[in-house]
Amino acid sequence: MTTSALRFREHQEFHRAALHMTLAGAAAGLIAWLALPGGSPWPVALVAGAAALAAVGPALRREGRQVLGRALLITVGGACLALAPYGGQPALALLGFGALFGAALAWGLRGRRLLAAVALGAGVALIARYCFSSVLLARELDGLPGWMTAALAGAAFSLVAAVALLPRHLELARDPVRAAHQELRGALAGEVAELVDRGARLWTDAAASLPENDLHRTTLQEGVLRLFEVARHWRADGPEAAAAGAADGLGERLATLDARIAATGDPIAREQYEQARDAVREQLGYLDAIGTNRERVLARMHNYLAAMERLRLALRNLESANASRTAVEVQPLVADVQDLGRDIDSCAEALVEVDDRTA
Repeated sequence: MTTSALRFREHQEFHRAALHMTLAGAAAGLIAWLALPGGSPWPVALVAGAAALAAVGPALRREGRQVLGRALLITVGGACLALAPYGGQPALALLGFGALFGAALAWGLRGRRLLAAVALGAGVALIARYCFSSVLLARELDGLPGWMTAALAGAAFSLVAAVALLPRHLELARDPVRAAHQELRGALAGEVAELVDRGARLWTDAAASLPENDLHRTTLQEGVLRLFEVARHWRADGPEAAAAGAADGLGERLATLDARIAATGDPIAREQYEQARDAVREQLGYLDAIGTNRERVLARMHNYLAAMERLRLALRNLESANASRTAVEVQPLVADVQDLGRDIDSCAEALVEVDDRTA
């Protein structure tokens, strides 16, 4: 079970940028056919610059620094292509163009996302340049007017180049429930481990069927995490066995003290033995109370998980119902889960106190 997933965010923004890049690339290809000489590297640079500027969001187009920075990077990239025949290192010139194009599209990113965007942009730029040249030189398009072929080449470059935007829109989202479950697995045993596994299965079912922004999904996620928090404080080294062993030891000490009290004739010694016996009896009382409290915590965990499972079944039953009916029929179950959640929040603190006493 993985604790993270690759998610695509801002679908509409990506589609907008890809469409604008394609249209801008087609327009730039047409302008290059009209104004620039054939065989020059500058048509590619012009198309690349148009695509990079078109990828900027509408709100960011008013930020002159970003627009100017992207234009400058593409201009330097075009210069790399123009100087390639004179430097004797065409591969290095192509790599420079690609890296600068990737940097232009990665403008504003930071850290590893920036590095991934620049690397992907560099590779995509070289593929896009190949597509641009292939369309211009394609024999199958000889029957089309030159301006149309140039526009198609520019659109092809930009459409391929839109792939370089993926690092901006992909994110590795961590699932806190699955991460917590993996942390707890192997550290628990018995009934509490079974409750934790049931909670994990409940969340897997809910996460697979409920949308990201669904309020019921959030309720179930918070509930399972609460359950795991209580389980985290449930000592995994056999607390019940430890408490039973402590009770047996205290019982033996109590029997020994009773025998010594009965055998001694010294009143001072008898008084000391009696005080020790009272202290041991008090410890046994503490152990009994601890056992009762832990049993109550376990019962609360069962009740809380059962309430969440009931809510999940109700949601599954109403998946085809309209929203108003869902709200009316499910809201009492949601309120029940929330009420039990407030009650079980205190269980973790209670278990910390229990562990301190038995330590």
